[in-house]
Amino acid sequence: VAEVTAYSPRCKGCTRYMYNGERPDPTKRTVAAHLPAWPIGSCVELLLPDAGWIAHTVTDTGAAIDTENKFDLLLPSQRAAKKWGRRQIAARKCA
Repeated sequence: VAEVTAYSPRCKGCTRYMYNGERPDPTKRTVAAHLPAWPIGSCVELLLPDAGWIAHTVTDTGAAIDTENKFDLLLPSQRAAKKWGRRQIAARKCA
């Protein structure tokens, strides 16, 4: 089980670029993760409510992500990120 919070590319104080140098794009299904455990480009599957297992690519890191079981999920809006909040969900390395 992993702790998954959400963020938006339009939040106040957020950077305009992710750790991998790209601009945040919520349509690409990306997450921020603890880089020693999940290097940039790694694939992690998250068990999302009402969607099942969905693969995401690690493209960023977060200041509060300090263990391999924490992720920040990129969502399209600040409203969606606030609605998501902080959840405990299943996560696994992609097959």
